[in-house]
Amino acid sequence: SIKLPKGEDIKIFLGNHEYLLKNNKELQLLTPEGNKYFIKNGRNTIGRSKINDIQLDVSNSDISRVHLVIDKLDGNTVNCMDTSSLGSYLPEKLF
Repeated sequence: SIKLPKGEDIKIFLGNHEYLLKNNKELQLLTPEGNKYFIKNGRNTIGRSKINDIQLDVSNSDISRVHLVIDKLDGNTVNCMDTSSLGSYLPEKLF
């Protein structure tokens, strides 16, 4: 489990792309294009496929169809599972 600092933006990398996890009043994923996606309580799948809760740009070939699973346990605590072949990277300080 990862405890996310309240009010802090966390840089994460999916493949070669930098995203932000914003943990203000609600947990959000911000894309490089400026799109915002809310991370709901429970399981959230992220990737290029339409089957995901959060569908990313399909032209990003280094992002897997189902790239990352974020399980939101409560307001500040998440479990992350990388399901990609090219990796998902979070800052070490969170672990």
